[in-house]
Amino acid sequence: MPFATHSLLGHLFQAKGMTLPEGDLEDKTVIITGSNVGIGKAAALHLAKRNPARLILAVRDEKAGQAAAAEIAKATGGKVEPEVFLLDMSSFASVRRFVLECEQRLDRLDVFIANAGIYPFSYKATADGLESALQVNVASTLLLSELLLPLLQRTAKSPLHGIPSKPHLTIVSSYTHHFIGELRGFGDGTIVQCANDEQAWEHLAYRRGKAILMLAIPTLVKMAGPDVVVTTADPGTVATNAMHEATGLNALAIAVFVYCVARTPVQGALPVVWAALAPIQSGEYVADCKVTPPSAMVQSDTDGSISDSIWKELRAIWAK
Repeated sequence: MPFATHSLLGHLFQAKGMTLPEGDLEDKTVIITGSNVGIGKAAALHLAKRNPARLILAVRDEKAGQAAAAEIAKATGGKVEPEVFLLDMSSFASVRRFVLECEQRLDRLDVFIANAGIYPFSYKATADGLESALQVNVASTLLLSELLLPLLQRTAKSPLHGIPSKPHLTIVSSYTHHFIGELRGFGDGTIVQCANDEQAWEHLAYRRGKAILMLAIPTLVKMAGPDVVVTTADPGTVATNAMHEATGLNALAIAVFVYCVARTPVQGALPVVWAALAPIQSGEYVADCKVTPPSAMVQSDTDGSISDSIWKELRAIWAK
């Protein structure tokens, strides 16, 4: 069955069959970015019910974060009191400050879910000089993931109650990466540079970013080592405010599509939480709460050279 047809049928019929692994998070620490709304908040609610010792909501807006924290605390009857850490994914400086705060305030990190993302409908550059979706969805997400690896790796060496457990680093991806059959710069090490070209910008920025993100995962898996499980997860099409910038016919088309096939945030969070909890191999891509092959283009990087080249480009950007 063609991927597009399979994906649409999945949205319509498979959400009800998704279930989460058993187990709790007693004495464990969880961080979720973009967790004041949508999929991130729903994931936080799912995980809060498993009684983590600390649940960190990493958000850009403190007021919105505190409101989400209060809602989650109420849902657990006060058993879990989420903490709010500030994080602006459109700023590399903010990412670094956030990691420093984590290093200072947390003694372990068992589950990290990189959920924060945007879906722009026009070209916008950040203060760091990158197209906004490229920075938030790719560059900052990968920078944050790499900088949190030492804390995740130390946690792996500190088993709770003598029971070995591998920390999970889960990045929210999207089935839309399948719709990118080729990328400019794929063969010459300029994928990120080409994606940042304002003159070539188009409404493919979101899915293109997810494709770049998926290509970058093998190198992150190598950096994480055998004791940290790195996964990506597709929540499906979810009714959130991620596309709030849409106007006119774009807004109407999106509204109709979302009404017809979208999952709720609670449903969309299930594959993400599943990927963060399930005993699966590092590097796996998850959709509909099961391990699923990524796109043919992603699979074509058999030696990881494209993945390495993306990281090389990003390191040059981060060093500026």
